[in-house]
Formats: sequence, C-alpha cells, structure tokens
Amino acid sequence: RWSAPPPDPAPIREDLLVKVMAGASMPTALLVQELPLRRQQPLDQLTQYQAMEADYRSHADLPLPEQYRYLTLRRGIRYEQSWVDWCDEVLAYLSAH
Repeated sequence: RWSAPPPDPAPIREDLLVKVMAGASMPTALLVQELPLRRQQPLDQLTQYQAMEADYRSHADLPLPEQYRYLTLRRGIRYEQSWVDWCDEVLAYLSAH
C-alpha cells in the first residue's frame, strides 16, 4: 500500500560522485572534460521544469491536486539545480587547483 510507512531512502549510486571522490588519483583533465557534459543533462531538465513552473505560477488559484503536483515539481527543480551547482563547484575547484 502506498500510504504505508516509507522505506529507507535509496542510496545514491552515481558514478560521477565516485570519480570525483577518486579525483586525486586520476588526471584532472578527465574530470574537467566530463563535468560539463554531465552538467548538461540536469541543466536541460531544469529548463523544462522551470517552464512548467512558469505555467503553474500563471494560475493564481490552483486546485488542490495541482498544488501538490507543484510541490513535487519544486523538488525536481531543486534536485536538478543542486546537480548543476555541484558541477559548477567542482569545476571551479579544479580550475583553482
């Protein structure tokens, strides 16, 4: 049943995190090359989500189900934005060191 107590959160399994964690043991150029490519996917998704958000914001009185969809959309926006920000942070670090 979907309303049952939630399971434990799923662990994050992301190969890019592993590569950055091992960054001291690999050529920096490989990370500098891969990060912009990996940044693009969440940026594209973020752009789509922001367009959806603009549509939601154009309606002053959303029905209750739409308000909950909007809250879910906001989580997606924050998720994708965090990936873009993190990629930018790592790239800035790599360029400074």
